[in-house]
Amino acid sequence: MVITLGDAGPFQGQWTNVPCADRCSERIPVDVNASVPILQWIPCASGRAGCSRLLVDWTPYRGATITFDEPEGVRLVHGAAVATYNRFYPSRDFAPYPNYAMQVVEQVGSRALGAVAADLTDLSSYCGLALAVGESGLCISGSKPNVYPDAGEILSWSGWTDLSSFSPALFVDFPSLGLTQGVGQTGLLSVGNDRLVFGTEAPIGIDIFDLATHAVTVVSKPSRPSANWPIAVAGGAYDRASSPPSVIFAANDGSWQSLVTPIAPRIPSGLAVDRSSGEAFAWVECVPQPTGCTQTTLWTSPYATSAAAVVAKKVAVLADPLGGGGFEMIANRGVVLTLSTATTAIITRLSDGAGWTVTAEPGDQFVQPLWVDDDEVWLLTAEAGLTSAHAYSSGVTRIRRDTLGVPDMASGL
Repeated sequence: MVITLGDAGPFQGQWTNVPCADRCSERIPVDVNASVPILQWIPCASGRAGCSRLLVDWTPYRGATITFDEPEGVRLVHGAAVATYNRFYPSRDFAPYPNYAMQVVEQVGSRALGAVAADLTDLSSYCGLALAVGESGLCISGSKPNVYPDAGEILSWSGWTDLSSFSPALFVDFPSLGLTQGVGQTGLLSVGNDRLVFGTEAPIGIDIFDLATHAVTVVSKPSRPSANWPIAVAGGAYDRASSPPSVIFAANDGSWQSLVTPIAPRIPSGLAVDRSSGEAFAWVECVPQPTGCTQTTLWTSPYATSAAAVVAKKVAVLADPLGGGGFEMIANRGVVLTLSTATTAIITRLSDGAGWTVTAEPGDQFVQPLWVDDDEVWLLTAEAGLTSAHAYSSGVTRIRRDTLGVPDMASGL
């Protein structure tokens, strides 16, 4: 059924059911480029050179208006930066929940690749359908027991060989595939070259779906890992496990092993993949305290699938007054982006540990690192002074890196 959501909400043009989930209330656009505009940018209010901010033109209200997916809200796909974000349409300032939401996958600065819209004023047939993107294509997945009582998960899949060539959508009803109960409850699905990697909640773990055969592999050799925040890479996925605290590699064949196991009481508190550098990975180790991380240290290694193949390099001691320990860190083009304080972030060069300080605009605080490359850095923001900044993210600041000058921080090693 094709409907015009604009008749009942803020969405433009024609939208239709997801074919494999026509009982769900969510809709996808008939023509994504006609219905979904890309993000627009304007100069920062301060007039700072090389600074632009997101134009939030879809709602007049303050509070939560935009979020980006984790752990890769912006990532490389076929060499292009692709963002996955959620636009929210609240009914008043600082509303606890929006009336409508739209998740968008956008080739940055070029075009929308996909979108899912939801009317959240009636949740009776809401399935929590969500988008994920990677080299193999674009995925919509979700589940809702009262809508599909027999379904563990639903999948709609459009593949591509590059960002301009889509193949016909593949629709899969997951109950018959043997995916672990609770798939998708973490909200995390990472897309690899020929696999989907799911973080699962009940029990905690990782499931891998083969796009060619539709076979499901439960990562369980020798046992299920205590990890469900995977980042898909060639041959499997990286993740952080809690028992023992380690960076792990979960392989497509269902086996897994620890790559890096810090000496107690240190733990791996952050993890990111540099897809521009052969899927090298960077991680942060810290000593956890009740108030957050201390002794926060950045490490890196080339791509590895076993502990023996890891070439660990200590890069820098990070300034981390917030105690975030590199949570939500971003790696790309040989640098890592982390938060330092509510109003400062750090770009750290992996080759020598030198760093650049990035400061927020007056009236803003940083919420989440989003993207960094040779040209610019992106950070999600909220209004300064809010104690629940993650709950009320409302903007994005982009800063040209050539305006940051020479590094202003040494490695501290």
